[in-house]
Amino acid sequence: MRKFILIFSTVLFTGLSAQKKGKDYSDILKSKNIYEINAFLRDAHPDDPRRSVLKPRVMEMMKEYIKNAHPADQKVKQMQEWLAMLKRRPSTKNYL
Repeated sequence: MRKFILIFSTVLFTGLSAQKKGKDYSDILKSKNIYEINAFLRDAHPDDPRRSVLKPRVMEMMKEYIKNAHPADQKVKQMQEWLAMLKRRPSTKNYL
């Protein structure tokens, strides 16, 4: 029984400490990385004022990526899906 409690508490502690390690988005407004901005839009509070700046920016970045991508680029379809989702939703929460 002690082994079970020890293992259970170790797993629980590890899981909780992993959840507390959040991304540092303090410099997100300077980012030029589509994936990093998407992660921020997914994780940020819906009322975060940076969302209103970053959503149009990432949409423009995606359009540019799609326009300039090689025809065989595998990421184009993913970018098109994300762009369509961003256009449909007023909030970007839970779209990725």
